[in-house]
Amino acid sequence: MEEKHTYLNSCGGIARDNNGTWILGFAHRIGRSNSFQAEAWAVWSALRIAKDRNWPKVIIETDSFVVMQMIQQGCPNPHPLDFLFRKIRSLMNTWNYIVINHSGRNSNKLADALAHHGHSLSLEMSIFEECPTFCSSIAEEDCKG
Repeated sequence: MEEKHTYLNSCGGIARDNNGTWILGFAHRIGRSNSFQAEAWAVWSALRIAKDRNWPKVIIETDSFVVMQMIQQGCPNPHPLDFLFRKIRSLMNTWNYIVINHSGRNSNKLADALAHHGHSLSLEMSIFEECPTFCSSIAEEDCKG
């Protein structure tokens, strides 16, 4: 169910190769929103990065089952994020191979750390080509499984 509370929010995510090795991370302060909206903006941001870098295959993981459903099935009309979900679906249609999966909250700790860092940023997105020190311990734990 969509949350009603709004706060100054941010989103974050990571890109890995097929071996699970860090490619890049991102953090983006998105302004006034709820966690559902932040998760949708994280998916959009990840897709834009993947498109800008011409990655041929993309697998998106989100810890929001509702966001995944709305991307796959559309959202009720009218919905305040209908424009964003339409943009996401349109961009997804440009790949030959793209998958969106639901992942549990515990498997998303690194993305959550990046999103938390986004609170300290301006409204522009920050890209991290290497794992930043503020989340290196989480990345190490993540690699151990």
